[in-house]
Amino acid sequence: MTNVLHSIEFGSSNEGGPIVFLGSLGANAWFWSPQLDAFSHHRRVIAIDHPGHGASELFDVHSIPEFGDLVLSTLDTLGVDRFQLVGLSLGGAVAQYLGAHSERVTSIALLSTNAKFGTPEAWTSKAASVRDGGLHEANAATITNWFTADWREEHPASLAFVLHLMDQTPAEGYARACEALAAWDNWEGLKDISVPTLVVPGGHDGGCTPEVMSTMAESIPNSTYTVIESAAHLSNVEAAEEVTTLLARHFGIDDDSLLKDSSETYHEQYPTEVFGEVNDSEK
Repeated sequence: MTNVLHSIEFGSSNEGGPIVFLGSLGANAWFWSPQLDAFSHHRRVIAIDHPGHGASELFDVHSIPEFGDLVLSTLDTLGVDRFQLVGLSLGGAVAQYLGAHSERVTSIALLSTNAKFGTPEAWTSKAASVRDGGLHEANAATITNWFTADWREEHPASLAFVLHLMDQTPAEGYARACEALAAWDNWEGLKDISVPTLVVPGGHDGGCTPEVMSTMAESIPNSTYTVIESAAHLSNVEAAEEVTTLLARHFGIDDDSLLKDSSETYHEQYPTEVFGEVNDSEK
């Protein structure tokens, strides 16, 4: 067994720093397809499966730093030195760790994540539950928190496909990730993230709330904070265009098709005062 996680990549011949994507608990690399499509014309883009998720092997790792070290080992194998990083939920915890502890990271984007997820007891209980009873019941409950009710009603086929992909995650891989989240408390570590950081909660996310992520942004020295009011937890899927635009701005990708004008994309979904700052910076 090698210390290499499964990954998918596109745009391998493009110049510029690679962008690496890390997803949620129970998800796999293909959940980043909207962003991989959009950025593959400009950059090398790599989405990585967490240990015991997707097509990654089940490694004996039980902490966020260990998850992060596996990401670096994987990128070593892929010939990647310095990179930009996007992390959502569990992936956002790994991105926080790498943003503070690896000089290879040049900037990060934190989507729908937290410096501490719930209580250790809740996570250890969830780990035991999925080991005993499997994942489908837990996934069926989780998916109602991942997407707004309107999105779920309007996209029944997409919802079923997401649940199908979630159910492919091995229970033990999911359980070990739960144990890593049980031990994760990074409130004191946020100040050590020195790279430019984009912080993006979903307005309807009941776990990684805008209030909590606003406090995170205040603790990160070089951060920008924007709420996607239309989305719940999995904003990169539910509000794919909005997330892609924000990432393009943050990572310096100059493409008019990605950098939507606020009048086209954001006015009904973002607070006006947030985009006042964006518009002023472009003058």
